Amino acid sequence: MSDAGAAAPSLLERWLRPGRASTRDVLLDVAGLVALAVLLMGAGFGLRDPWPADEPRFALIAQDMLRSGDWLIPRVGGDLYADKPPFYFWLMASAMALTGSLRLGFLLPSLLAGVGTVLLVYDLLRRARSREVALAGAFVLLVTFQFTWQARQAQIDGVLCFLTTLSLYGLLRHLLLGPAPGWFVTGWAAAGLGVITKGVGFLPLLVLLPFVVLTRRGWPAPVTGPGGLWLPGAAAMLFAIGLWFVPMMLATAAGGELLAYRNEILFEQTVTRYAGAWHHHEPPWHYLTHVIPVLWLPLIALVPWLWPRWRAALRDRDTLVAVLLAWVVLVIVFFSASSGKRGVYVLPAVPALAMAAAPWLPELLRARGPRRLAFGLAVLLASLAALGAAYFALDARAAERVVRDYGVHPVPPLAVAAIAAAIPVVWLRVRDGWLAYAGALVAVLVTIGTLIYPQMDEMRSGRAFMARVEQAIQELASSFAEYEYLKSIPGFGPYVSAVTLSAIGNPDRFENRSQLLRLAGFDLSASRSGEKSKSAVPVISKKGKADLRYALYQAALVASSLTRHFRAYYNRLLDGRQREQGIRTKMRVKIAAKMLVIAWTLMKRKEFFNPAYIQA
Repeated sequence: MSDAGAAAPSLLERWLRPGRASTRDVLLDVAGLVALAVLLMGAGFGLRDPWPADEPRFALIAQDMLRSGDWLIPRVGGDLYADKPPFYFWLMASAMALTGSLRLGFLLPSLLAGVGTVLLVYDLLRRARSREVALAGAFVLLVTFQFTWQARQAQIDGVLCFLTTLSLYGLLRHLLLGPAPGWFVTGWAAAGLGVITKGVGFLPLLVLLPFVVLTRRGWPAPVTGPGGLWLPGAAAMLFAIGLWFVPMMLATAAGGELLAYRNEILFEQTVTRYAGAWHHHEPPWHYLTHVIPVLWLPLIALVPWLWPRWRAALRDRDTLVAVLLAWVVLVIVFFSASSGKRGVYVLPAVPALAMAAAPWLPELLRARGPRRLAFGLAVLLASLAALGAAYFALDARAAERVVRDYGVHPVPPLAVAAIAAAIPVVWLRVRDGWLAYAGALVAVLVTIGTLIYPQMDEMRSGRAFMARVEQAIQELASSFAEYEYLKSIPGFGPYVSAVTLSAIGNPDRFENRSQLLRLAGFDLSASRSGEKSKSAVPVISKKGKADLRYALYQAALVASSLTRHFRAYYNRLLDGRQREQGIRTKMRVKIAAKMLVIAWTLMKRKEFFNPAYIQA
């Protein structure tokens, strides 16, 4: 048969470019993967605010770090936050400082972590197998739903996934592609950063178990084991952890609430949370029945084709595949053993599974069965969007409920998603089923990010609710003369003024300042021990009204940063003490207490704010 009669190569075939491995081809791969990642993960970037449950809290912690200058111990409104170590919040705060925007900064760490994970997978596979295998593996990882969806959220798990993948990359570069001792030590250091991101960051080190077992049984590897690198690796990990752990231990040695914070984050939020979880209780098989079969699509759907190939690879003693598969199993078993389970916990295993599948993905992406599978998923996405648009178009009441609850009319964006997803389905068909699925997924996620999220934002972020609350507060509180006095205090807006007015009530019921400060849980004398007022350490007892304390601390943050008189007072409090650990947060607590006294004084005297009250 002549060349003219041969079937033209598919679009996928031209994209994979088998047999080519030049630097130009590698750069083309990287550019294509980054572009696809930005479309899938970054669509809608900067078009929404943080959404519950976790994003607003994380963003507030990062903002508090920027405003207070205390990056060591996370706080929300002045209260210690012991649920997670601070590394993720450092990244978010840095992103906010770099971009100058909350909307851009709070999502940037997850987006960069997602792109970084894809590039790590590509580079390791390119070095271990071939450029074509690397491209196929990174592509399938990108279109695996849980991985891409999590990179669109401001959650710790996306960054943790990057750090665990970086740790695996470093360890395997030495153990299976080495020797590369520098990368081996880097893998340990990345695991250390993972630990101060989330306690389970040590999990990549479990890959050493199957490696040691297999190499002792004669499986091939360029190095027989870590050898003398155990000590440098452990030192690198301890150094990374020590970036936070050592200063934290020194700062919390003072006792009180800081000691309680240390005990909670080191024990309650790690060992106790794993061994005796108090929420998200699920049976041991939860991940195998409710998470992996759905959220790991389409990667997990390739297992029937991969299974015989994996078995053959294990018979042939393919150490890389064996170690990766063993680590995936170890991660799933580790999280399944805990009674508390969330779908995102097993996310770090997804890149490793993609790498274990990658050697056969160029073949499977071309095979008829997997192509039909991917095309079926593309059709499913387009059909669900079309059916949703038709349903809401026919059921006006259902559409009205969506508008009322979410602030977006569902028909137009669903129709756009259906049409956009149908284009690659019709154009590429089964022959390029995988590209059709990628195109449909891009269409759906871009529609969600650019059309649905911005319309939902007011309702989902609480901005519309807070606007209604502030309006109601304004109408209710304006009938009290004291409300206007409180609003004259710098940093006090309608909300802080209303909370303070409600908490104090009748100002004559307090005989002195000490009684008033206990109302908010402030105790400025608890750690004074005979020292002068300027050197006293403010203490939060947490026995008072938490909502009042939070409101006052936010007012203190704003006033000490943006208003002349309070900023000058704040700088005087800091004078000579700038090097003290956590002093900025402590002095803002002191300013919050000062503001409460000023508010009480204004209410009693029926006066507007005068800067002279700051020195009183």
